[in-house]
Amino acid sequence: MSPILANIPSNAVLDYDAAKLLSNIQYILAAKATEALPLLDQLLTKVPSLSLDAVHSENRERSIVIRGDPEADAGLSASLRQQFTPGCVSEILDVLDIETRPIEVFRMDKVG
Repeated sequence: MSPILANIPSNAVLDYDAAKLLSNIQYILAAKATEALPLLDQLLTKVPSLSLDAVHSENRERSIVIRGDPEADAGLSASLRQQFTPGCVSEILDVLDIETRPIEVFRMDKVG
């Protein structure tokens, strides 16, 4: 494995084409511009965090906050309590005639 590929975080996902491309870039830089190798190495350590930031940014752009929806009755079974909040969100989206399904639903505690 090339030194550059070895420095990529273990949780990064590289397909075969990406690994081959990085290997080719390393080969060219080693032959023609060795001073650029450390810069490429530094860039690759930043790419996973940049990608993660982009994912979080996209999620924030598609997120909504709904305030004042009721809590499930404590007397309900655990499975019904788990279904309650996503059901409330779906009902609100129906009333607003928004044709989408929530990917994730979180209940937040009251502030203060």
